[in-house]
Parts: sequence; C-alpha cells; structure tokens
Amino acid sequence: MIADILLTKDVNTISTSDTTDVCIIGAGVIGLSSAWRLSNAGFRVSIIDPAIGHGASWVAAGMIAPVTEAYYGEESLLKLSLVSADSWPDFAEELQQATSMSIQYLQSGILMVGKDADDMAVINELAEFQQSLGLQSERLSAREVHKAEPLLASDVQGGILTKVDAQVDNRLLVQALVSACNRSKVSFIHQMVREIKSVKGRVERLLLQDGTEILADKVVLAAGSWSSSIQGVPSELWDLIRPVKGEILRLKVPDPLSVLSHIVRGVAKGGVIYVVPRQSREIVVGATTYEKGFDTSVQAESVYTLLRDARMLVPSVCQAQFNQAAAGFRPGTPDNAPIVGRTSIEGVFVATGHYRSGILLTPLSAMAVTELLTTGTINGAMSSFSPQRFEKH
Repeated sequence: MIADILLTKDVNTISTSDTTDVCIIGAGVIGLSSAWRLSNAGFRVSIIDPAIGHGASWVAAGMIAPVTEAYYGEESLLKLSLVSADSWPDFAEELQQATSMSIQYLQSGILMVGKDADDMAVINELAEFQQSLGLQSERLSAREVHKAEPLLASDVQGGILTKVDAQVDNRLLVQALVSACNRSKVSFIHQMVREIKSVKGRVERLLLQDGTEILADKVVLAAGSWSSSIQGVPSELWDLIRPVKGEILRLKVPDPLSVLSHIVRGVAKGGVIYVVPRQSREIVVGATTYEKGFDTSVQAESVYTLLRDARMLVPSVCQAQFNQAAAGFRPGTPDNAPIVGRTSIEGVFVATGHYRSGILLTPLSAMAVTELLTTGTINGAMSSFSPQRFEKH
C-alpha cells in the first residue's frame, strides 16, 4: 500500500519559508508530478494533503485516451491532450528509471464497440468526427472486432479501434510518484489546508487544520475538486471548480486467458461503459457520472448498472472476483478543461480542474507548472488554459 512507501517529515521541520520554496496543496497525480519536477529543477518543495494520493487519482481507471474521448466543442482540449499523450512514453520511462517501479504504461489501444443499430449510429458518428479532425481511428466490422478481441459478446455489431490510445495503472503511478518525490527530498505534510492567507494581494502563509501556520512564498493550488472550497483562494476561482462524482468497480479475472487485450469502451443499449484490463488480471469497470456534492457512498444501483453493461459487452466479467467498488470526484470546470496558471494573488498558482483527463494530462501539467515557476510564463499548448480565460469582458 501507499503508506508503506511514504517517508514523511514532521510538520514542524518545514514551518518557515527558510526550508521550503514552494508549497503544493494537493497530492494527486498533478500535485505529485509537479512536486517531483519542481524539486528536480532545484526548488525545495512541500506537499500538503491529509490523504496522499488517495483522491480522484486513486479511484481513476488510468486511461490515456485523447482520441476515444474527443468530444464536440472541445477541440482545444483535444490538442492539449494529444500533446500530453505524446509525452507519456518518455515520462513513464523517466519515472521508472527514477524509482525502479513499473507503472504499466501500455499503448494497448481502445476498442469502441456497439450492440445494436442505435449504438452503431453513435459509433459511426464518433468515427466521422474523429476522422474530420485527422485523428487515427479505424472502423471495424463485427467480424473484425471479434478477431481483435475474442472475449467480446457475440452480438457486438462493430466498432472503432484507436491504436494510439493507451493506459497506465493509476495506483502504481501514484506510488511511483510518491517514491520519486521522496527520492527528490520533497516533504510531505499530512494535513488539510484550511486557509490561504494573503496580505496586500500577496500570499503570506497557509493555515492548516490543526492550527499550524506555514510561511509560504509560492503556493501551487492542486487540490482537485476541493480547490474552490479552501478559504482565501483567489476570487476568480470561487465556485469555478465542482465535484463530479464517478463510481468504478475493480474485479479480478481467474486466469490469463480471461484477460482482454484492449481496453473496451462501449455503447450498450445507450449506456456508455468501459472495461480496462490490467497486466495483473485486474479489471476496472466504470464509470458513472453525476453531480451530488461530496457524497462518497457507492450506490447499489450503480454497481448493478456497471456490471450489467460490462456483461453485455464482455460476458466473462461475470466469472471475475469482485474486489472493490469506489467513488471519486472529478474536478469539473465550466468548459471541462484544466486551469493552470497565475492567479490574482501574487505567489499563488493553480493547477487543477482536470476533470476526466487528470491522468492523461499529468506529464504536460507538471511541465507547465515547473515552467511557470521557473520562468514566470507558460508557453506551448497549456498557455491557453489559465484562469483568466473565464474573465468576463
């Protein structure tokens, strides 16, 4: 478990700005990867989070799917996603070399399949949209999808294969990033930040839940769905980030012959479902999407619906061992895109709001945060995703 690899430090050892340059609020994959990159760039970094790595990053499915998850009206986010996806192989290799830990990055491709004529109409429309954007996807007949993935239900009518889409084991990723941060001498504070305190428009200190105050010259707000709820956050972030609940299931198949060779993402009688195979024979099935505040419960109906829809596409899931049902909160924004950049409070930077793309955008977000704190600006694909894009003119 992740607790076994944390080498934590006492909060009192980093209670002044003499021992840290950057405080990062939030230890999901965005906060952890940013801390690792910043530390390697020469910054003394502290991460503050009451449950290191156990938020949305721990509950995610780990898909790196810019093509399959291309949506109408989100073309700018697609461009960002493609750039980040291209950086994933080097990022994964560098992380493995730094930690000697595999995160099981695999460019296994995704099969998007349908069960009936209505489902296939959705699939065909998606294929046309992908191809209109110049994305690499291949339409497959019923015979071709079953040849590509023999474990599919016999009545699957066809689909799309996106070979460039990939996956990573998100929990191994979290553990590797924690290990990398420890090796880079990042300090961990197991606390909740109650308030960001600023004086005359500049950040001065952080107030923790236990009353401890930490002097802070630079703060990176990477608290996911909780980013808007911390007292003292910059006013432009008020009510901008909301929790979007998602529930997933984790199963274990009995033998290697029962393991899918692709991620299967499907439309089953109108419902969208994905089934993500792991090298460990684990299967992740997800995900529900609805807004219900910070309710962490898993609904029995959600478990039933996920299993029912997964079984319609891959009948062998019924032979799997049920390991876990879990809920997490995607940090949603008005345009479903991340918020990375400067804020109106000097010394406070933001890297949050990644919604369903947190794992996908991890390498690029960490690079952007490091560039921002090193040079004062962000160039390239992430430059258009600052908080200022929501300002009313």
